Amino acid sequence: MKFLITCAILLLSLVCFAQNHSKKGETLAQCIQKESKPNHNGDVTITKTCSYKNYRSVNVGTPDYKGRSFWSSHLYVKQKNRFVKIKNAVFFNQNRDALLSILNEKFQKAFKKDKSEVTDADTKQCFEGVDKLRWYDWDDISIYFNGDSVVFDISYGLGDACYSQDGGGTSFTFDYLKPYLK
Repeated sequence: MKFLITCAILLLSLVCFAQNHSKKGETLAQCIQKESKPNHNGDVTITKTCSYKNYRSVNVGTPDYKGRSFWSSHLYVKQKNRFVKIKNAVFFNQNRDALLSILNEKFQKAFKKDKSEVTDADTKQCFEGVDKLRWYDWDDISIYFNGDSVVFDISYGLGDACYSQDGGGTSFTFDYLKPYLK
């Protein structure tokens, strides 16, 4: 009897897991990450390719001579059995301007938070004279997929000397973004 109850509980858990997994799978990007062969410094280029419906994001991290990774992202749409590079705005529907306003508000808040949390003098110099970020348009934002989310990253424009502090971003789930997606 104990065995049957245990089996019933396991079966019910498996069914619940499968139902939840299939619901999440509807809004989940399928991702593959690859690394190049190490360069002369031993650093690798990382390429993360994620597919969501008929879209694809490719996020590439290329190392510099100091071993830091510089990231670039591009979006693609599948047309006639091949993926074609698109502008960021094309991924979104007619509500994209409202989303862009939300993103710029989030970027401002993240910047203010980052600036307020700086404690050392060298890093404080990076933020001197910058009180507010400029407006970011779609082509100024790095967009890529990550599991159940879309990530939106920006550069604050602080320069190479401040590379470690020169970025912010936010992410939203695909479910949250439904009103903005095509």
